[in-house]
Amino acid sequence: MTAESANGAVSIVVAAHNEGDNVRRTVESIVGNTDTPEFEIVLVDDGSTDDSFAFLSRVPHAGDRRLRCYRFGESVGCIRARHQGSRLAQYDHIVFLDAHVSVPQGWLAALERTLLRWGPHIAITPDVSTLNEETWSANPSTGQVLTIDEDLGFVWQNLRYPTRLMATAGGCCVFMTKQLYRQCGGFDLGLRRWGCEFIDLIMKVYAIGGACYLEPSVLVGHLFRSGFPYPMDYRDVTYNKLRIGYIHLSDIAFRNLLERLTQQHGFTEAMVAFRADLHEIDHLRRARQAANRRDEDWFVRMFLPGLDPRWRSEPPTVNPIGFVTAG
Repeated sequence: MTAESANGAVSIVVAAHNEGDNVRRTVESIVGNTDTPEFEIVLVDDGSTDDSFAFLSRVPHAGDRRLRCYRFGESVGCIRARHQGSRLAQYDHIVFLDAHVSVPQGWLAALERTLLRWGPHIAITPDVSTLNEETWSANPSTGQVLTIDEDLGFVWQNLRYPTRLMATAGGCCVFMTKQLYRQCGGFDLGLRRWGCEFIDLIMKVYAIGGACYLEPSVLVGHLFRSGFPYPMDYRDVTYNKLRIGYIHLSDIAFRNLLERLTQQHGFTEAMVAFRADLHEIDHLRRARQAANRRDEDWFVRMFLPGLDPRWRSEPPTVNPIGFVTAG
């Protein structure tokens, strides 16, 4: 099946672990506000021990053929759960959506139009604001977007025009073709459970000649939480940053990242695990370097010049259309 033969059909992948009623409210937001002619929602239950998915057996969701659910017997982490959703997706366009979001009317059609405008080699992320839990709708836009800093951590910055180029996608809503997901290598299943998987994915998209674009006309409401409904170890996040940095960055940039990460939670334990996996990680790095269409300096020069003194005083001048179509 091709994107054209599917007539714009989209697989919406939602992975969740112990999200309670958030899953149902997210699904109802999707169903009520999606006007694309054909879509499916691929739900992945990451070994939940609550009744997050019980609503699927009740009216009006029981028997809705657009809803498909895969269950892991025990939690494998959101990275593997999302990847499983991509494997089960029937259509050639994929949206990775968090299990605690609201979407506006016409959201998917707008993202598809952006994809048609720029081409199949880009990932698209919308504007994101906080979620009003009572109305399950997005609060007004803050005029800021998520990006990454030199620690590979998420930070907010003011919207930048006219290019709409994004260093990364926060992960609550990312739209791309299945072909691009596979071509760039998809999620790194060597990453630990949760954290930084979309940083890695978007860096891969850029490395093979693609790009990540913002679609500011679509505003998604996201439930930002002070805690998690499941065990969370920041050592794993630090490990993921080490792994991503080593695979994607130049030696100079990685050394500077390493120095920054020494102050982060669980660094010592993460470094032990990183060294134990270094043979495999180095193999991945060499394979990526051989496959990439952009060198290891490109992303740093474009988005993280603070990691390499060669680029700190040299702001990039890039024609976004030129490099995107070259992909």
